Amino acid sequence: MNQKRKGRNKKKRPGIFVFSVENTGLSLGNFRLPSDGTVRLLGHQSLTAMAAAKKTTTPDSVATDADDAAAHQPHDKFFKSIFANIPTAIGFLKNYLPEAVVRCLDLTPEHVTHIEDSYVSDTFKQVEADLLFSVPLKTGGKAPMATYVYVLWEHQYKEDRHIGLRLLGYMVSIWKEYLKKHPKAKKLPFILPLVLAQNKKAWRVLPHFGPGQFVLPAEQSADFARYVPGFDFAIIETAKLADSEIRGTPAGAFALQVMKAQREGPAALASDRIWKSPFLLQPGLLSDEELSFSVRYMLHTGLDKDTFERRTNALPRTTRGTVMTAAEQYKRIGRLEGKQIGRLEGQRIGDLVGCITTAQRFLGLKPTPKAELFAQSLEELRATYKHLCVGRLTR
Repeated sequence: MNQKRKGRNKKKRPGIFVFSVENTGLSLGNFRLPSDGTVRLLGHQSLTAMAAAKKTTTPDSVATDADDAAAHQPHDKFFKSIFANIPTAIGFLKNYLPEAVVRCLDLTPEHVTHIEDSYVSDTFKQVEADLLFSVPLKTGGKAPMATYVYVLWEHQYKEDRHIGLRLLGYMVSIWKEYLKKHPKAKKLPFILPLVLAQNKKAWRVLPHFGPGQFVLPAEQSADFARYVPGFDFAIIETAKLADSEIRGTPAGAFALQVMKAQREGPAALASDRIWKSPFLLQPGLLSDEELSFSVRYMLHTGLDKDTFERRTNALPRTTRGTVMTAAEQYKRIGRLEGKQIGRLEGQRIGDLVGCITTAQRFLGLKPTPKAELFAQSLEELRATYKHLCVGRLTR
């Protein structure tokens, strides 16, 4: 019985209680928000209506690793190429945020700004990407009040019950970066967090971070809730989006269709719902660049060559030319990136093998044969080294 209880406790984080002599804990008063009813819409517990249902190391700085930039994942490239576009981003937010929240945001294109930074930690760069937008709050004729909308795109295969913790870490990084640029700021910009989950099965994660994530007796959680950070976040899951419910600009809507199909598998990528979509059949709905991004993503993530050629030959003549050009670009880019990524990954694997064997000797363990280590993937080696590092810290 004790063993079961202990195992359940491991799923939650230890309780940490922060006491301030001056009673200046972080709350809504630390953020720039209008004094009218907007606070009720964007406050501590008020964003629950933003989603039906749905966590991380805490990065201390913005991720700007040049090597990782050179080895971009196809998911990251596709997401940012499409949704960093301001009209596409606005279309996405208007259709997938609650109407009450949208009414509070000034989503006119000239007032929305894409902030070209990434806050995703190195640990999760392979399975997620992010976009940050500055969007003014409507203030009823008063001076504009900027807020941030942070979109985290999750394309890992398993749901993460600690996604809220990861969001909190990224939000803290955004605030830190803001204070570096505005050291005299008295308040922080409000951040509206939104998760776009490219999932095959619906998540069971609740869109809230708070006392429920900590090891606290149920009967005492209310007493300690004031010492625990708490916020809601929005979740849009491709698994829950029917094709008829997908909305946005043509580029954004087609991107969501492709994301949904990609996660369902090659058969979905080759299906009529993609290749007979009006976005492909009606010339002019997608720009050549937007169509190219989508085609390269499908080729990179599961669409086989024979199916691609068969489906492309059935497209209208004008669209067919653009699709074939994108395929040729994909082949050229793939050859170049394959060489670059191969060199980079080989170097990282070599470094990790050396670190692992050194750590094993330090801990008095028999070093794993290098041939056995070199047969493992980069992620497996990282996990092994992380486990050894924990062992060093606990000696």
